[in-house]
Amino acid sequence: MQINPVTNLDLTQGLESRRETEAAQDFESVFIQMSLKQMRPTSPSQGYFSAGMAEDVYFQFLDEAIAKEVAKSEQNFGIAEAMQQQVFE
Repeated sequence: MQINPVTNLDLTQGLESRRETEAAQDFESVFIQMSLKQMRPTSPSQGYFSAGMAEDVYFQFLDEAIAKEVAKSEQNFGIAEAMQQQVFE
C-alpha cells in the first residue's frame, strides 16, 4: 500500500483547520458565558430555586449551554472568525 503525501497533507490541513475553528468557538463560548454571568444579577429573580448553591449551579449550566449554542450558530458574536483571521492566518 502506497501513501500519497499530498493526500495525507490535505487531510492534516483539514484537521488543523477544524481544530482551529473549534478552539476559536470555544474561546467565543467562554466570552459569551462570562457575559451572561455578569448580566444575570441585573435581571429580576425568577424564583424557580431558592437563592443559593442550587440556583448558582443551575444558571452556570444554563449559561454554558446557551454560550456553546450561540458560538456555533450563524448568529454568533463574530469573535471566533476575528480570532481565526488574526491568530491562525
